[in-house]
Parts: sequence; structure tokens; C-alpha cells
Amino acid sequence: MTSASPLVSKIYKDQAAAIADRQLPGRKHLNWLNAEFSDRQLEHAYGDFIERYAWRREYKVQLAAMALYMFYGILDVLAVGSYTLEFLAIRFSVALFIIIYLLAVGARPFMRRHVGLNSIAGLAICSIAILFMVYRMPVEGSPPYIMGVQFCMILSACIMRVRVVHAVPTYIFIGVAYIISLALKGDVPLSDYASAIFFMWSTVIVISMANYVQEARSRIMWLKNVESERDATKISELLLSATAADKSKASFLSVLTHELKTPLHQIIGFTELLKSEVAKSGNTASVDASEYVIDAANKMLARVNQMLRYSAVSAGTLEFVIEKYSSSELIEDLKSLFTEETERKGLTLDVSGVKPMDLHIDSHHTVYALSCIVDNAIQASPDGATVRIVGDPIDDDFFRLLIIDSGKGISNEIIESISRPFAQGNSPLTRQNEGLGLGLAIATKIFETQNGKLRIKSSEGTGTIVTVILPIAATTSEATNVEGDELVA
Repeated sequence: MTSASPLVSKIYKDQAAAIADRQLPGRKHLNWLNAEFSDRQLEHAYGDFIERYAWRREYKVQLAAMALYMFYGILDVLAVGSYTLEFLAIRFSVALFIIIYLLAVGARPFMRRHVGLNSIAGLAICSIAILFMVYRMPVEGSPPYIMGVQFCMILSACIMRVRVVHAVPTYIFIGVAYIISLALKGDVPLSDYASAIFFMWSTVIVISMANYVQEARSRIMWLKNVESERDATKISELLLSATAADKSKASFLSVLTHELKTPLHQIIGFTELLKSEVAKSGNTASVDASEYVIDAANKMLARVNQMLRYSAVSAGTLEFVIEKYSSSELIEDLKSLFTEETERKGLTLDVSGVKPMDLHIDSHHTVYALSCIVDNAIQASPDGATVRIVGDPIDDDFFRLLIIDSGKGISNEIIESISRPFAQGNSPLTRQNEGLGLGLAIATKIFETQNGKLRIKSSEGTGTIVTVILPIAATTSEATNVEGDELVA
């Protein structure tokens, strides 16, 4: 499973804030009768999620289902002979009119929370129209129109969000209507009638179970995402509080992250083993669940490693191997880290403005520090934009790199705080690895340890320029006070 997009992260952050003080129940607190939360306030919060974020997707599915229902009018023309005009009238005059009305009502704000009710009403209308066609057609030589009813039921149960209390009664109603339509025909052999009853009620039971599982899973996944975002926020707050005192900060982070790394490695290892075993049995659901666990554990491990790095650099225990390293090699190493991300967003990472120069740095730590800045610049830039990296020597001792993005920019108030650990501003510049706020803090300390500097120049609406000063030769002098936008052409 891939990492959540900024929009998805914001959705669940908003939901987490809305229920921040509530004790969240688990799977066992779902009502076993209707697959809804027993806690009505929590069910209301889930309804808010549907109303604010999920209804557009449901509405698009409804439009697609209507288009497919109309498309099957071709079967009326090709396969039903003398009933063609009658069936087309039912499909396009009666059913289509009602479905369009339901879609128009469903687009209104007051109906967004109840988008599932709209879906099941549309299903009922389509099914009744098809059952009428089944009733009108002769028993022998007729196309299997009943398959259309089953398709509508499968669509609502497996793809649409329809509450169990609305879906199951509708499925039962459709099953009863089908049996009645066959009884009214009067010329159906008893064996065929019995088979139809068995077949339809088997379908109703299976589809009802599928709808139940779909609704329960949807709520469980929503709750898991909300709880994960709420826990992440609490962890950040606790870490910030625990590290307020400078003397205890490095020790606390070091102990915490070391204690977390071992169980995380065990979780990843055993889940990989479990995944390989269930893959042999062809259980795709278990394989997907294993991948979800592995992805979540790897993301948490990345955060733990970032906290470890911050702890080490803050305590002065991070080892630096200073060596001669070309600025060209440094930038190529940096650029290779973002190939996939730039392709995904259609961005251009322009490094043509970096002049070759031998630097005296720790290449590994410097590439990491620069990657924190470039990653923020990429996240801040709109799709298709260009992120520029420009580099030139200032004098005989120092080399200046500029990372320039065309994002929304940040205010002076945020600039003053974003280099502090766990800072959370309103700009993507402070969002390293989903929001611990350590990226720029680590980068600043890495540069300062190598006798370099980091400065940020920005204003809202104009993009951001991050200046990094690195030593050209071994020196104990301070990096000179140079403004960061002199090289920008």
C-alpha cells in the first residue's frame, strides 16, 4: 500500500480532531445486526466522512451504473422481438426518468450523507423494470434478463456504500418480486419454478452477506485511519513535551527509538514470512493485509530512524567522515533519490546551474540533509513545475547551493520556527515523512556540524529559496553572511 496523499492525510486529520477526546471502539463494538457503530456519535462522525469526502465517488458510481443500465437497451433491440418497443419504453421513459430524478436529488447537499439510500433506490427501480420484462417475456427462448437484476445487486453490495438496514430489505423485496412475477406468468414448469426460488434466495443471502462485510470493513478501515492519525498527533505532542528540556531531549529520543526498532523489525520480518505462506494458498485478502502491515511498519521504522538520527546529531554522537567530494557527484546522488517522485508529479529537477567544485564534507549525511530540503520543495511545488538547484563558490572557502521552488511560499512567522524540532507550520516545507517536523532540524544541525549554514528566504505566494553554505576546504572560520538569492537569474 502506498503512502497516503496530503489530501487523504488531511481528511483523516480533520476526522481525528473531531473525535479527539473520545475513546474509540474496536471491531467488537460494531453492532452485529447492521454492521454500524454502536456508539451513535461515532456513527455520526462516519456519516460526516461520507458527506464531506466520499459522496463524490459514490455519485460517480451511480452515474456509471445508470449509463450501463441504459446501454443494455441494445439487448432490447436485438433479442426480444415483438416486445422491443414496450421494453424500450419501460427502460427509457419510466425507469430512466425516475433514476435521473434520484440523481438530481442525490446531488443536493442535504442528501450527501444519505448517498447510499439514493443508490439502493436506483437499484430497486432498475430491478423492478427488469422484473417486469422477465414477466412479459415467454418462458422458452427468452434472454436471461434476470442476470441484470443480479448484476445490480452485486454492484450495490460490493462497490457502492449502502447501509445494511437499507440494502438487505431491498434485496428481499427484489427476491419476493421475482418469485411473484414467475407465479403470475402461470406457464412456468414446477421444477423451473423451484429452481428459480432456490437460485434467487441463494443470491439474496450471498449478496446480503457481501453488503454486510463491505459496510463493516468500510467502517473498520475508516476508524483505523482516524485512530492512526490521532495517535500520530498525540505521539508528536508527547515527543514535543518530553523533549522540552534540552538536557533530557537526546537521551529520551535515543532510548525511545532503540526500544521501538527491535519490535518493528520483528513485525516486518514475521509479517513477510506470513505473507509468503498465505501467498502459497492463494488467499489474496490475507496477502493484501500483510502488505498493509508491512507498509505501516516500514513507515514507522523510517520515522524511528529519523528520530535516532536527530538524537545522535543533537547529542554530537553522529559520526562524520569528512572527505573531498565533488559538487557534481553530490548533486547526482541527490537527484537519483527523486527520480520516481518527480516522474509521478511531472516535475523537473533542474541541476544544470550547479558548478563543479571539490567540497570537504561528509557526503552521506550531506545528501540526506539536502534530500530533506529537496523533498519539501517537491511537495510544495505544483504538478509540472520546476525545482531548481543552483550552486557556485562564494569565495575560496565556501560553496553556496540554492534550492528554489515555485510553491505557495511561507510567511516570516513560520520561517522563524520551522528549523526547530517537531515544528509544524502551514507549509509542506515542515512536512518531512508525514509530519514529525524533524527534517529541517536535522539538516540544519548537519550543515552546522560541518561548519556550514542553512537559511530560508520566502514570502507567501512567491515560492521559497533555501540557501545552503558548505565548506570548500578544511577551515575553522565561520560561513560568511551571504544573502541566498544573489545567484538566482
